[in-house]
Amino acid sequence: YYKNYLLVGVILLVAAVIGIVSCAGRGEFDINVLYMTHEYVDMTGQLDMLFSGYTDDVNGDGKENAQVITINYGTTLKEAQSAGATRSANLASGKNVLFLIDEQNYNELKAGGFLQDISHLGDSPYLEGDRFDAKNSGLLSSIEGFSKTKSNYYLCVRTYDEKRAETDAEYAAKYDNVYSVIKNILTFFK
Repeated sequence: YYKNYLLVGVILLVAAVIGIVSCAGRGEFDINVLYMTHEYVDMTGQLDMLFSGYTDDVNGDGKENAQVITINYGTTLKEAQSAGATRSANLASGKNVLFLIDEQNYNELKAGGFLQDISHLGDSPYLEGDRFDAKNSGLLSSIEGFSKTKSNYYLCVRTYDEKRAETDAEYAAKYDNVYSVIKNILTFFK
């Protein structure tokens, strides 16, 4: 009589164990980048490698690694609404503080007050106020597909919350690493 309940219980237990092991075994990334585009340019794997080359081993695992999360607005209203919700959730969480964004996202985030001035991080003709011109500087030239895009792409940093940084050392460390990444990029693209 109880074999069906027992079977369902065992399946749920196995699924829970797999989920816990999967989450526990997932490594932390040295840098998280939010890539937002209205054109479909799926280069996430190549962008992971690109940003890994500019970051330091912050988490002490012996390797420099980056995670790029893509938010693509697609061509349909449903895709655009889904992308908008994903962008809002990511902006609210504050986990991703480095943005690679197209011009439309740049204008929207700038108007919303989400971008901070990074011009103090170095000297480059491609660095202006709160953005680094990632496309025209040549940063993205090694990634096939970006040369065909119509939009410009900018590297930007989310606004910095001084109060949160005072109480959250991990939050402050993320920004230190992001600043280091931008400085490393600026040394190559002057």
